[in-house]
Amino acid sequence: MENNYGKLVLLSEGGPEQEYELGKSRITLGRADCDVSLKDPELSRQHALISIHGMNARLEDLGSTNGTFVDGERVESAELSDRSEFRIGFHEFVFVMRDQDVE
Repeated sequence: MENNYGKLVLLSEGGPEQEYELGKSRITLGRADCDVSLKDPELSRQHALISIHGMNARLEDLGSTNGTFVDGERVESAELSDRSEFRIGFHEFVFVMRDQDVE
């Protein structure tokens, strides 16, 4: 049985939202060689990490050039709660805890 640690919902202007199911407790995001790879020149190869422990989740910037933002503030590390929004590069995400749905 596959683990369900929640999902990331990629918000997009005018287009359908894209969802990434989180099947493990450590997820890397970036331009290449990541669990969630995005074509975005503003992203570092390995830009950010989400680590999930039980019902706690943390977003960490991996020393990216252009930063990781939570609620408009650049962060090195931040706690994520259900429906927390964050931005890396040109991409805006909503973190959804397991067993929750985005409406």
